[in-house]
Amino acid sequence: MGDLASDYDALIESIIKGYRRLHTHDPDHELLQYITKVTDQSFEYVRDKSEAFLDRFKTPDKKLEDVKMIKVLASYFIALSDAIDKIEGKDPSPKLNQSASFTPIKTLEDLPF
Repeated sequence: MGDLASDYDALIESIIKGYRRLHTHDPDHELLQYITKVTDQSFEYVRDKSEAFLDRFKTPDKKLEDVKMIKVLASYFIALSDAIDKIEGKDPSPKLNQSASFTPIKTLEDLPF
Protein backbone atom coordinates (compact mmCIF):
# COMPACT_ATOMS: atom_id res chain seq x y z
CA MET A 1 0.00 0.00 0.00
CA GLY A 2 1.33 3.44 -0.90
CA ASP A 3 0.50 6.86 0.35
CA LEU A 4 -3.06 8.15 0.64
CA ALA A 5 -2.90 10.08 -2.65
CA SER A 6 -1.74 7.10 -4.72
CA ASP A 7 -4.30 4.84 -3.04
CA TYR A 8 -6.99 7.39 -3.91
CA ASP A 9 -5.83 7.55 -7.55
CA ALA A 10 -5.86 3.75 -7.81
CA LEU A 11 -9.36 3.63 -6.35
CA ILE A 12 -10.64 6.23 -8.83
CA GLU A 13 -9.09 4.23 -11.68
CA SER A 14 -10.76 1.05 -10.40
CA ILE A 15 -14.14 2.78 -10.11
CA ILE A 16 -13.87 4.07 -13.68
CA LYS A 17 -13.04 0.58 -14.98
CA GLY A 18 -15.88 -0.96 -12.95
CA TYR A 19 -18.33 1.70 -14.07
CA ARG A 20 -17.49 1.13 -17.73
CA ARG A 21 -17.63 -2.63 -17.39
CA LEU A 22 -21.02 -2.53 -15.67
CA HIS A 23 -22.24 -0.04 -18.28
CA THR A 24 -21.42 -2.52 -21.08
CA HIS A 25 -23.54 -5.16 -19.37
CA ASP A 26 -26.42 -2.97 -18.22
CA PRO A 27 -26.40 0.73 -19.18
CA ASP A 28 -29.48 1.29 -17.02
CA HIS A 29 -28.10 -0.31 -13.85
CA GLU A 30 -29.05 1.71 -10.78
CA LEU A 31 -25.44 2.00 -9.58
CA LEU A 32 -24.57 4.04 -12.67
CA GLN A 33 -26.87 6.86 -11.59
CA TYR A 34 -24.45 8.23 -8.99
CA ILE A 35 -21.60 9.42 -11.22
CA THR A 36 -21.41 11.09 -14.62
CA LYS A 37 -18.93 12.58 -17.10
CA VAL A 38 -16.66 9.57 -16.74
CA THR A 39 -13.27 10.02 -18.44
CA ASP A 40 -10.06 7.99 -18.23
CA GLN A 41 -8.93 10.02 -15.22
CA SER A 42 -12.03 11.27 -13.44
CA PHE A 43 -15.76 11.48 -13.03
CA GLU A 44 -18.27 13.84 -11.47
CA TYR A 45 -20.90 13.10 -8.89
CA VAL A 46 -24.48 13.60 -10.01
CA ARG A 47 -25.56 16.64 -8.00
CA ASP A 48 -29.07 15.60 -7.14
CA LYS A 49 -27.83 12.12 -6.19
CA SER A 50 -24.91 13.13 -3.95
CA GLU A 51 -26.86 12.80 -0.68
CA ALA A 52 -28.22 9.41 -1.72
CA PHE A 53 -24.68 8.36 -2.74
CA LEU A 54 -23.22 9.29 0.63
CA ASP A 55 -26.12 7.75 2.54
CA ARG A 56 -25.82 4.47 0.65
CA PHE A 57 -22.05 4.02 0.71
CA LYS A 58 -20.90 5.79 3.87
CA THR A 59 -19.37 3.87 6.72
CA PRO A 60 -19.72 4.74 10.40
CA ASP A 61 -16.39 6.37 11.05
CA LYS A 62 -14.94 9.30 12.89
CA LYS A 63 -11.74 9.57 10.86
CA LEU A 64 -10.53 12.47 8.73
CA GLU A 65 -12.84 13.60 5.95
CA ASP A 66 -10.39 12.42 3.24
CA VAL A 67 -10.31 8.94 4.74
CA LYS A 68 -14.10 8.87 5.01
CA MET A 69 -14.46 9.78 1.32
CA ILE A 70 -12.03 7.06 0.30
CA LYS A 71 -14.10 4.56 2.29
CA VAL A 72 -17.28 5.80 0.57
CA LEU A 73 -15.64 5.39 -2.83
CA ALA A 74 -14.32 1.95 -1.87
CA SER A 75 -17.84 0.89 -0.85
CA TYR A 76 -19.12 2.12 -4.21
CA PHE A 77 -16.41 0.18 -6.05
CA ILE A 78 -17.32 -2.99 -4.14
CA ALA A 79 -20.98 -2.52 -5.09
CA LEU A 80 -19.98 -2.08 -8.77
CA SER A 81 -17.85 -5.24 -8.61
CA ASP A 82 -20.62 -7.23 -6.95
CA ALA A 83 -23.11 -6.11 -9.61
CA ILE A 84 -20.71 -7.13 -12.39
CA ASP A 85 -20.09 -10.53 -10.78
CA LYS A 86 -23.83 -11.09 -10.48
CA ILE A 87 -24.45 -10.20 -14.14
CA GLU A 88 -21.53 -12.35 -15.30
CA GLY A 89 -22.65 -15.24 -13.11
CA LYS A 90 -19.47 -15.28 -11.06
CA ASP A 91 -19.43 -16.51 -7.50
CA PRO A 92 -16.84 -14.38 -5.69
CA SER A 93 -16.77 -16.54 -2.59
CA PRO A 94 -13.45 -18.32 -2.00
CA LYS A 95 -13.24 -21.97 -2.92
CA LEU A 96 -11.20 -24.60 -1.15
CA ASN A 97 -8.93 -26.66 -3.32
CA GLN A 98 -10.11 -30.15 -2.45
CA SER A 99 -7.11 -31.79 -4.11
CA ALA A 100 -4.52 -29.87 -2.10
CA SER A 101 -2.85 -31.62 0.78
CA PHE A 102 -1.50 -29.77 3.75
CA THR A 103 1.13 -30.84 6.21
CA PRO A 104 0.95 -28.96 9.48
CA ILE A 105 4.14 -27.18 10.50
CA LYS A 106 4.78 -27.72 14.19
CA THR A 107 8.44 -26.82 14.49
CA LEU A 108 10.99 -24.80 12.54
CA GLU A 109 12.53 -28.06 11.32
CA ASP A 110 9.26 -28.81 9.48
CA LEU A 111 9.75 -25.81 7.17
CA PRO A 112 10.62 -26.77 3.60
CA PHE A 113 13.63 -24.46 3.39
